[in-house]
Amino acid sequence: MKTERSELIDLLKVCACILIVWHHLALYSPMAVVVSEWLPSLHDFLFEYGLLAVQVFLVVGGYLNGKSWSRVLADQKIQAMSRIWSRYTRLAIPLFVALSFAVLVTALIRPFFDHISLSAAPTPWQVLAHVFFLQDVLYLEAFSAGVWYVAIDFQLFIMAIFCAWLAHAWQGSSGTGLVVRKALLLWGALTLVSLFVWNLNPLDEIWGTYFLGAYGLGLCIGCWRYANLRYSYFHLNLLIILVGALAFAYQPNIEWHPI
Repeated sequence: MKTERSELIDLLKVCACILIVWHHLALYSPMAVVVSEWLPSLHDFLFEYGLLAVQVFLVVGGYLNGKSWSRVLADQKIQAMSRIWSRYTRLAIPLFVALSFAVLVTALIRPFFDHISLSAAPTPWQVLAHVFFLQDVLYLEAFSAGVWYVAIDFQLFIMAIFCAWLAHAWQGSSGTGLVVRKALLLWGALTLVSLFVWNLNPLDEIWGTYFLGAYGLGLCIGCWRYANLRYSYFHLNLLIILVGALAFAYQPNIEWHPI
């Protein structure tokens, strides 16, 4: 049976998963001090560059969503709320199972093992904040180091699907052109605003707008061929390089802030 699954994308996600796990081990695990003493170069590399895996997840996630939505934009009305709810359940159910297990294990070992990587006993307010992915926005301690990404992913999904819904409404009122092109225009505009405005303040990394530059890049690439533009992927590559060079020149001193 023919499938559109990309082995390259699967490989990128696997490598990114391994890198981010090693990053967290180098940052939070009880063995982090030992690794820093025995393998200082490896520890420094994982600490400084392990978060680059997040960019892979963002671009790939945006690409897959942009590609998926572009196929149906012209054919059906965008059911934004149902898609948002579907995304929430897809993220929340496995996350809550994993967090429940993590909280239980932490509670069992906390009396026998005192380490900074162990979270404190959860409060009802923390639990409620995690249900709505608001723990970082409310400046509450997360139950696990990677929960922040789930919240950011959900925020990015909402922003992207809202743009798709807006493009569909725009198409209905104008009646001309392609709805995919309108979505590409909206996604591209938000991507540029993120790169040159929202992404400049590290304190804003609790919001999806901070990461929209990478996610929006994936969205634009995913819907590029469906927009039927006169420009090829070669021109798209040149455009990405140009935007990247301008963004780097605009903010050359980039610092990673582990979450």
